Amino acid sequence: MSKHTESSANRRKHERRPVNEGTVAVFTSPVRLDYSIIGQILNIGLGGLAVRYLPAEEIARGLTELAIYSSNRSTPLVSGLFYEVIYDAEEPNSPEFDRPIFHRCGIKFKAFNKVQKSRIEYLVKNYTE
Repeated sequence: MSKHTESSANRRKHERRPVNEGTVAVFTSPVRLDYSIIGQILNIGLGGLAVRYLPAEEIARGLTELAIYSSNRSTPLVSGLFYEVIYDAEEPNSPEFDRPIFHRCGIKFKAFNKVQKSRIEYLVKNYTE
């Protein structure tokens, strides 16, 4: 476990669990309909998630909502989640690449409604290892 991950885990109120492959976060904005970022969810808990993504732009710039999808469903497991970016950093990669390709981003969920909360709880129970 990296130093950054250890310190983040110690500060969390809610446990994070590794997510099954094929579960992704889609970051969007109601004012930028032509732009979104899709990232692989690495772990999730009631308080937030970590995601790996190919950066075209940092997630914090202009994107305000996220939805969570699974590869076996065409509709989102949960949508309309507001969030705060806790960190967004280049992720080290294998030596064959001369520069980092992926970013890893830590997300804290902002206030959500009862339906969103129950869907996140369902996701944590059924889509994690």
